[in-house]
Parts: sequence; C-alpha cells; structure tokens
Amino acid sequence: MRVIVAQLDIDPQARDAFLSYMATYIDKTRAEQGNVGFDLTAHLNQSSRFTMVEQWADDDALRVHFAQPYVQKFLAWRAEVGLEVSGTAFEVIDSGPQDAVVAVARLRFAMAATR
Repeated sequence: MRVIVAQLDIDPQARDAFLSYMATYIDKTRAEQGNVGFDLTAHLNQSSRFTMVEQWADDDALRVHFAQPYVQKFLAWRAEVGLEVSGTAFEVIDSGPQDAVVAVARLRFAMAATR
C-alpha cells in the first residue's frame, strides 16, 4: 500500500474556493479503483493550512490516479490559488496485529514534481 501525507497551505483569500473544489476532488478520488482512503483535515490554529492523507492499494493505482483529467486540472489550478504542497510518501510493507506499520521508503516531494 502507498500512503501519501501532504501539508497544503492555501492563500487565505482562496480558502472557500479551495474547499469547494476539494469537495468534488475528494469524491472522485474516493471512487477510484485502488483508493483505500482519502482524508483532508483543516488545522485549528491556521485556517489556511490542511493535511491530506491518501491511501492507495499500490503504485499502479496511484499512477492511474495522477493520470486522471481532474487530477491534472487540480495540478494546474493549484498555482492559480497560491497552493503550496509538501509531503511524505510511505510504502507500507507490513501491518501487524498491533497495527505496527513498517515504512520502507520516505521521500520529500513537491506536487510540481509529481508525474
């Protein structure tokens, strides 16, 4: 399983447009084959900061996701609203009965470098 945790910082004046846009984005993402979970949470003390957690069955599902037209539109749209994204990707190789998760690969990424 591939897990992506990203911090999103949005221009405060674009917050309402961002939330409206993300409501549709989240629904489409959750409906994709290979999507295990997708959550977007707002930070309490910083109204323009969000944390996004995506869970994908495998790299193939993630590649298909990033090839979707609505994702490509999002990647182009984020520059218009001043969205800064940074995060970490994990490959989950084992999950035991105590919910111990072994992460093999961690990497810093910028959405601009996403394939």
